[in-house]
Parts: sequence; structure tokens; C-alpha cells
Amino acid sequence: QIMGNTLQHRGPDQKGKYVDNEIALGIQRLSVIDPDKGNQPIFSNNNSLVIVHNGEVYNYKTLRKGLESKGYHFETNTDTEVIVNMYQEKGVDCLQDLNGMFAFAIYNIENKELFIARDRYGIKPLYYFKNTDKFIFSSELKGISVFDDIDLNISFDAIDLYLTMEYVPAPFTIYRNVYKLEQGCYLIYKNGSLEKNKWYVF
Repeated sequence: QIMGNTLQHRGPDQKGKYVDNEIALGIQRLSVIDPDKGNQPIFSNNNSLVIVHNGEVYNYKTLRKGLESKGYHFETNTDTEVIVNMYQEKGVDCLQDLNGMFAFAIYNIENKELFIARDRYGIKPLYYFKNTDKFIFSSELKGISVFDDIDLNISFDAIDLYLTMEYVPAPFTIYRNVYKLEQGCYLIYKNGSLEKNKWYVF
């Protein structure tokens, strides 16, 4: 709740959450597509996947028609519902079909796996922190900094990069143990283990 409140300016139109014994997902939604019925989180057709999503997928209507031809049904007119069902249909390979700017997280309720992806050009931001007992991600650093039980020491490497390049390149941030997910990359978190892969190369 506190984490979501720090990001309310990013999505003042709707606040949503999914919580179970393993995970808590929250969303502060800016209603652009289907403002009336598009509240998040959204579940996949088989109800085994749940998504929170920031951004816009421009070709979602075409992708939706393809899914409908395979028997998928939709409760909203959002691109978010298309993403989660594309993932149900194709897994990680669905990323190659998504044209747009996005950062999203999809949680597999059955096998307790979290899938997080960022768009090809890194238009939508995503930050994360991991230690031995927790994994936290957010669209802004302040969403992570509200946790008072994690190490948020300043990164001198990041300061050096900033003074040299006049910005802090991904995966670094101003904090030593907080990282920015690089453009065209995805994360898989399961059983306390975090894996990062590149899905798009220029």
C-alpha cells in the first residue's frame, strides 16, 4: 500500500492489487485504453496468469484477432489482456510480437514464477532489488526506497558514471544494490533465483 501511494502520480485513475502467500503485485493505473473496464490486475483465459502493465502495445488489436481465432475470449478491450493471453499462448516468445512501449510483470499462480519484461528501446522504466530473502520491482526508484529494511547505500560507481557520461546507464542506478532493467531484456524470478535474458538486440 505504501509503495503504491508513492507512485500514485503515475496512475491516478485506478489502484489495484493481487496478493497471495508468495507475492504482492500492485498497480497505479493511468486509464488510456478501455478506461471503464480495463482495471488491473488482469487474468489470462485459463486464470493461471495475472498481469500488471505500464505502457501501450500498438498492435494489440491485430494480436487479439489472432488469439480470438484460436478460441480466446476477452473481458476488456485493453492491450493488457492481450499481453497476458499472448504469454499464455506463446510464453517468452510473445515478446517478439509486441510492438510498443511497455514494462509488465506476469505471475504464474500455479508454478510461482514471475516474468518481467521491458520494451525494445527501454521507453518504460523498471527498477529492481534482490537480496537473499526478497525481490522488489517498481517503475520508479522511490517505490523501492520506501522499504526501510533494505540496503540503499549510494553507488560510487554510479556517481563516477554520471560525472563521466552525464547520466547513469542501465543496469546501474544511484543505489548500489538497485538496478534498472536494460532495454529489450526480461527477468524470471522463481524460488529465490533471478535470471536475466536479452530478448531484443539492435
